[in-house]
Amino acid sequence: MSPHMKHDPLPPATPALAKRAWNAQFRPSARRVARALKQAGYRAHYTTIARWRSKGWEAVEGEHPLDAARANLDAALPVLSGDPTTTTEELVERSDDKLKHQVPPDAELLRTAARHAMLIQILVCQELQGQVAKLVRTRPMEVGILIGALADSIEASNQALLQALAPKIPKEK
Repeated sequence: MSPHMKHDPLPPATPALAKRAWNAQFRPSARRVARALKQAGYRAHYTTIARWRSKGWEAVEGEHPLDAARANLDAALPVLSGDPTTTTEELVERSDDKLKHQVPPDAELLRTAARHAMLIQILVCQELQGQVAKLVRTRPMEVGILIGALADSIEASNQALLQALAPKIPKEK
């Protein structure tokens, strides 16, 4: 397989599957169950297994992919300012193209969130473009983290737009 081909990510494990793997093992531990799930082709981290077990094998409510991507971008953004408290909201407030902070109708909420994420991506790219020559030389690892967070944010907003703009098939009666 070519190193340039994108690999399909492993499907995430579920609490029910993790519980079955836990009960099937002679001396189970969160690490052993996570390893068994990974060996079976599922994405699992031992801390997730431990959290599920402590909650009685109930699914823990996860955050929306756009929110997760935004949080990762917020964590990586300080490389551009040198200030660890810098957030994407501050970047938006400083920009000339102020994003509208209004709550849209429910039908447009996902599309608006994706648009908001895309505008933030543009601002981050513009800020990075102005500093990339210096930062790549002095802080390449941090720039890589920022670019990875930016790529995740782009993927999440694209998926959100696909979901928001998908044609709605009317239900038959």
